[in-house]
Amino acid sequence: MATTENTQMRLDKNVIPTKYKVFFDPNFETFDIPGTVGIEIDVKEQAMELLRLHAQEITINEVKIDNQSVDNYHLDAAVQMLLIPVKLSEGQHTVSIRFTTRMLTELAGLYRTKVDTPDGRKMMMGSQMESTDARRAFPCFDEPALKARFDIQTTRPSDYVAIGNMPIETEEENDGKVLVTFQQSPPMSTYLVALVVGPLEYVEGTISKKYAEESSSGGDLVTVRVYCPIGQKHKAEFALEESKACLAALQEALKFAYPLPKVDMVPLDSFAAGAMENYGLITYRTSLLMTDASTPSAVKERVSVVIAHELAHQWFGNSTTMVWWNDLFLNEGFATLMEYYVVDVVHPEWDVWAHFDPSCMQGALELDALKSTHSIRVEVNTADDIEQIFDFISYNKGGSVLRMLATHLGWPKFLDVLHEYVKRYEYQAVPVEGLLGVLEEVAGKPARDIFVPWLEKEGYPVISVEHVGATLKLRQSRFMANGDTASCTWPVPLTIRTGETGMKIVLATAEQTVDVPEDAVCLVNAGHTTMCRVLYTQGASKYLAPIIKDLSVGEKCGLLNDTQALCQAGAASITDLLDLIRLLSAGVEDYALLISLNGAVSAIGKLLLFDRQEEADVRAAFDQLQTMVARDTFENLSQSPVAPERHTDCQRLALAATTYLKVTKDAELIEDVHKAFKNIVECIGTDKTPSMEGLKRLPNDVANLKVPVLYAAAAQANAPGQNAEEIFNKLLDAAEKDPGADGTACLRAAAIIQDPAVLRSICGTVFGEGSRFPVSNWLYVSRTLPHTVGGRHLFLEYVLDNWARLTELMGVGLNMFGDFLDDAMSAFSAAPELDSVLERLGKMTIPTNCTRPYEQAKEAAGIRRAWWERDHTAASEWLKQNAV
Repeated sequence: MATTENTQMRLDKNVIPTKYKVFFDPNFETFDIPGTVGIEIDVKEQAMELLRLHAQEITINEVKIDNQSVDNYHLDAAVQMLLIPVKLSEGQHTVSIRFTTRMLTELAGLYRTKVDTPDGRKMMMGSQMESTDARRAFPCFDEPALKARFDIQTTRPSDYVAIGNMPIETEEENDGKVLVTFQQSPPMSTYLVALVVGPLEYVEGTISKKYAEESSSGGDLVTVRVYCPIGQKHKAEFALEESKACLAALQEALKFAYPLPKVDMVPLDSFAAGAMENYGLITYRTSLLMTDASTPSAVKERVSVVIAHELAHQWFGNSTTMVWWNDLFLNEGFATLMEYYVVDVVHPEWDVWAHFDPSCMQGALELDALKSTHSIRVEVNTADDIEQIFDFISYNKGGSVLRMLATHLGWPKFLDVLHEYVKRYEYQAVPVEGLLGVLEEVAGKPARDIFVPWLEKEGYPVISVEHVGATLKLRQSRFMANGDTASCTWPVPLTIRTGETGMKIVLATAEQTVDVPEDAVCLVNAGHTTMCRVLYTQGASKYLAPIIKDLSVGEKCGLLNDTQALCQAGAASITDLLDLIRLLSAGVEDYALLISLNGAVSAIGKLLLFDRQEEADVRAAFDQLQTMVARDTFENLSQSPVAPERHTDCQRLALAATTYLKVTKDAELIEDVHKAFKNIVECIGTDKTPSMEGLKRLPNDVANLKVPVLYAAAAQANAPGQNAEEIFNKLLDAAEKDPGADGTACLRAAAIIQDPAVLRSICGTVFGEGSRFPVSNWLYVSRTLPHTVGGRHLFLEYVLDNWARLTELMGVGLNMFGDFLDDAMSAFSAAPELDSVLERLGKMTIPTNCTRPYEQAKEAAGIRRAWWERDHTAASEWLKQNAV
């Protein structure tokens, strides 16, 4: 796809920066950051009379070109540029700028965050430059293709550390400050510049640098450090070991050395994303890096996956970089795929590939079934355009299409492609055609021909399967979540399994027939590695019934998720979906399947909307459905007084207990939950280890039952003898003390409480002026509260009443307000209340960087309404008839 360039928003192609020398002098009392930048540029082909570079919300104090002062420069806020009228001849020049920026309250550029120390809570400085926020930190050529070398200096207080992309070269103390000079970086994009200054310490290890002979990387070892608040080294040890193992696995997979001499991992309490892959200095949300002995198995797995993702970026994005943001999948799609590959290498016992469908592919399939989706390669010009494509298409669809290609080629051949790609384009900005050329060279033209349409086209196919006699009839068309049909074809790599025999085909036309045994049951998309939906015309649960028990975990997840999507689109019946949930709930032995079952049950719950008293009987029947999904796992794993040994069993126990304990009517168990709850919240944020001994009928598994107990206590806050407001306050106090996984779990739990007094106060307490919690943590509440009884109207009203303040606080950088807005709309399905919501939202000014998420949320709401109108009554009747 050719990108139509907006000449006002894009920089001149004939000006190439080659080296930056940047100095920052942060003041931790005033939050001003005086600085200087010297940029060596190369003017190509022709002379020019106006030099343009990016700067946003920066005070420019002085500008020099080739050491000559320039006075009539101009900051154009509309295009976020510094315009310098100057005649420049072809050749090398130096731009020198003295400026003052700010340590921002928004989570972009150089910004303020806090960290707990033995001397109390202190201010520190973090950074977030992706995608277009380097221009908030220093004047620069802020486009990914304009890679340059960086020499960076900063001052720091004497009791702080300074961490940059490269190792420290020198430190010099003067007047109570320390001047830190970092080694020069290799060529990199401005969005990867990073700087952290604060009171931290670290744990350290090294790994061997392998395959360095083919790269420009020097040295024999890579130093790996994980930073942490002072006194918390024990919480950094797990991340250190995972980082070393994942980095080694990536070098081995790519047969190419890690490019830099070091990589640092730094937790930030205030952080908009999960993590950011800055070259050599990866920043993380605290809850996704810091762990200890009481951290749940699922959280540790998530930490490992995020570390693998960010380390994969050091090759895919940092060393080899997209030319422009329309090819964001070259960064995020590859990192998403490789996170699974790497963690599977490091921890094969975790079976992470089984999670790919429910945790990755389904997000892409859901978003890509909307009319308001976009292709993987998408036209973007402005900063607002760019922010809006950091979504499930660039990440999850990109990763899913790459996995489909890897499966079709075979992983050894696919890794050969990746090796040649990172080797050939090291330290370069390369268009997607570079990848396609390597793919054709290494794997052949058919592989390229399969891959390209998936990049260029929106959506994906639904494969209709009809088994007649000895013939399998396959038809493809575009799948739309609203039930519409559209004639469109893709080259679809499919594996068809009949018994123990599998065949591979590429369905490239609208229809194709395949010869199969007449009496066989044929599983289409075996392995569930192709991005499509499969519709069995005879009904999936009936046609596949003889082999369902023999399906792999991924295939069961795919079958369930396909049936749910087809049901929502009106192509399958709600009773088929409910019957399939019941069928697959018997003796669940797989964590990934339990995730998919919970997701399907949650979708049924949203369909039913339990806000009206007359539906109390349906609510009770729905609780029984939730209990049914969790019961076998809960009872089987809770028979032992000790924790399960297997990682996946620990995860299943935690997930089943989360569901079971929230809806149980067992008064003794509820009382035990509240006893354990008090013990847990008293220990959060301290060095004390809570005990589960109060839960007599569960194993004493602190790590994996802690979060289920928090959620259950909140859900059971109105049980006899309990004080909901007291539980709410205890949760918030604990959340404030701990910025890690325990604290975020407490925030989620607080949003579950269904008590009138709590509901009246929760939004103002968490989201209001003077909130005790970082803005980045507000999403833990916004994603839970709207899906509780009474919570959805309350949350929407708060968002509407505080629109201007919320958009200002959350709309900068990675744009959390788009998620906030989607959360507010996601719980509304039934007309006419949905019409009222859309009417009120239509009167608001939608931020320009939220237009795509808003349109997608509106469309998804309309699809939910159509599903509600079609299946609400049938679902209610099924639940009442099948109540235990």
